[in-house]
Amino acid sequence: MGTVPVPYTWQHKEIPNFRDMNNRVRTPVSLLLNPPMIRLRKTSTQNFTTSVETAISWNFVEYESENMWDAAQPTRVIPSTPGWYIGTYGVSFSGSAAGVRQFDIRKNGSATARTMRLKSRPWADGASMVSRGNKFMEQFNGTTDYIEVLGYQNTGGTLTVSVGSIETQPDIVLRWFAPL
Repeated sequence: MGTVPVPYTWQHKEIPNFRDMNNRVRTPVSLLLNPPMIRLRKTSTQNFTTSVETAISWNFVEYESENMWDAAQPTRVIPSTPGWYIGTYGVSFSGSAAGVRQFDIRKNGSATARTMRLKSRPWADGASMVSRGNKFMEQFNGTTDYIEVLGYQNTGGTLTVSVGSIETQPDIVLRWFAPL
């Protein structure tokens, strides 16, 4: 588990040697300059059955600084450094002229509490749905908290996420930015 360093406070008349001073300054600055961060993408087709919520199963790690994703639980992002995170995600569904498309970011498997929802109705011509740059903030305890992105559609058939190009592949990015 990552930890958020506590800045050292020098006592009155304390004279630190240069090694102590360097170590006590380097650790907090290192976290600020290299915060925990991850970017995952979905590069293979995933089917979404009508009227069934399905978590996106991430399969490509573009960047990860501290083991927030595990292939044994490919739908979850589990930050190990406690704090507030800012995130973005992008999603896409193949085209259909019927039904509703929806993506939720949910924390800790909650069926009701969600961090964000993106919902859209189809265009008359049945064009695909693409939404990029959706931003959210969430706090994590660094041990058990996790998020998942769940997709839903009710077209009456099966739809897939679009993965033909990087611009349409579902992705999620999390970056630590403040302690709890």
